[in-house]
Amino acid sequence: MISILYVDDERPLLDIGKLFLEKHGDMQVETLTSATEALQVIRAYPYDAIISDYQMPEMDGLSFLKELRKRGEKVPFVLFTGRGREEVVIEALNCGADFYLQKGGNATPQFAELHNMLLTAITRRRDHEKVTRYNRALRMILACNQIIVRTTDEQELLHQICETLVNLGGYRFSWVGSVEDSDKTINPLAYAGFEDGYLSAGTISWRETAEGDGHTRTAIRTRTPAVARNLQTNFNAAWRKEAAARGYASSIAIPMVNNEFVWGVLKIYAIETDAFDSEEVTLLTRLAQDMAYGILALRTDMERRTTQKELEISEARYRAIIEDQTDMVARFTPDGLLTFVNTSFASSCRRSQEELIGADIFHVNTPKEQEMVTSSIAALTADNPLVALKTHFSTPDGIKAVHWVCRAITDRNKAVVEFQIVGRKIDDNPTRSPENYSANTG
Repeated sequence: MISILYVDDERPLLDIGKLFLEKHGDMQVETLTSATEALQVIRAYPYDAIISDYQMPEMDGLSFLKELRKRGEKVPFVLFTGRGREEVVIEALNCGADFYLQKGGNATPQFAELHNMLLTAITRRRDHEKVTRYNRALRMILACNQIIVRTTDEQELLHQICETLVNLGGYRFSWVGSVEDSDKTINPLAYAGFEDGYLSAGTISWRETAEGDGHTRTAIRTRTPAVARNLQTNFNAAWRKEAAARGYASSIAIPMVNNEFVWGVLKIYAIETDAFDSEEVTLLTRLAQDMAYGILALRTDMERRTTQKELEISEARYRAIIEDQTDMVARFTPDGLLTFVNTSFASSCRRSQEELIGADIFHVNTPKEQEMVTSSIAALTADNPLVALKTHFSTPDGIKAVHWVCRAITDRNKAVVEFQIVGRKIDDNPTRSPENYSANTG
């Protein structure tokens, strides 16, 4: 239904005009006898078009038009003038009037013409706004995607996107909130635009109660965007007054989903009714999806960096403890290449730690023991991860008997990825020659 405001100081003419314009069934006409009063009403209720008489007390129709355009109101405007007012008509058109119509004559054809003028002006304005909004939305989406790619802080990302929606997208207000399942509330995380205490005016809920925000609740429960096309008629009554006081005429709620779980919602408010057509909803939904993906990536990266930091700290502690051990400690891959040796292991080999990394650990054993050692270690599994061995360690000073404990290190799939050995010398008297030694595995 098209909403029309008709302003004229002649009440009989208002009644006749309302009757003729509403008989088609596509318009609802509100009438006022004062342009001053009309300016106050328009602040709280947006109309699809305005008809105004020219000559009225207090404020004439031309001054009424100028004040509307000064406020930024782009509502279609038809000026009703008396004959001989050509100079007024020219000024009105220059000030943004869509059409003018001279009074007088047969009422039936006159108001039929006025009806057509209104339809033409409204259609033309809506088509223009549609193209403008779509182009504006495309520029906004591009800017927001750049923010998602470049920003490394979640709070900053949300704040910048809300600002872009307002500054570049031309919306009145936007905010992002986290969806709390425990108490069915929405916790604001970031916002931009004309907020003026809106988010603190009451508890923002998605419960099935009178206080719940209807279309936001629908978006969360259905995991699909929900639009309130006129916040004065199809918006939750608990928030209707708050929205009107801040000039919010329509709104969209877009859920932010991760693996079927709605963790957040993006809310956008416009000053126009029916501001969110299907193309705009599609673009804004893609933006919310990109935001959700970007935030998930940031959180994943944060978790990875936190885990990496914790791992580095743990590794540093482990190395500090191992380096202080008098026992020989080493780690090596399944094919026998050393990945870590402590100071005690390196000094027993009379080689530096750097030299030993990447060397074959099995070569430190005497030749006669290598087969026994390799087969014992190869038999280790996730279910049987430990083996104790007594071997003889080949050093530049000769052969030394060592008691080893070897442990298999496995991944979450129980595959062996590394081995760790801890050795303690049990014989400090080296033999004269490794070739003359007979292996004793005890």
